[in-house]
Amino acid sequence: MEFLIDLISTDGVQALVLGVLGWLGMKVSKWLTSQTDNEKAKGVLLRLNDAVFGTVMQLEQTLVAEIKAANADGKLSAEEKKQVRDLAIDLVRDQLGPKGLEKAAKILGLDMRIDEFIGNRVESEIGKAKHAERIAGAIRTAEDNSAAARLDPKKAAEGLLERNP
Repeated sequence: MEFLIDLISTDGVQALVLGVLGWLGMKVSKWLTSQTDNEKAKGVLLRLNDAVFGTVMQLEQTLVAEIKAANADGKLSAEEKKQVRDLAIDLVRDQLGPKGLEKAAKILGLDMRIDEFIGNRVESEIGKAKHAERIAGAIRTAEDNSAAARLDPKKAAEGLLERNP
């Protein structure tokens, strides 16, 4: 036991222990910094994603629905699609603000080409919304067919045969 106490009290071992403790402290500090930076990055990207999703849903339910209802074919023209996309990008930019846009561009390594990224995310969310709309339509059709079959199975079968010869 005395040997250990004598060994620890020597200057060389003390210097070694302090060096190891300093190195460990530096590693822990770097790890904590990286964890904090990762959490900040995740927060910025989640905010960006939420802004895009919310904006697309808002525009789909309001502006896009109004334009479709006003058009004879119930669809948006190429120019209307571009205008809605550009509006969505502007709304997302407004929600994030200059600092949020700068942080998102830095995190994504886009060198301030963030509008292109936001535009792609908008297009992706529009595609998801259209897909969900088609699925909902298919479910409504299936429910309608099911309800019709319960009321009159023979007529429901005839209707299916007419559509699927």
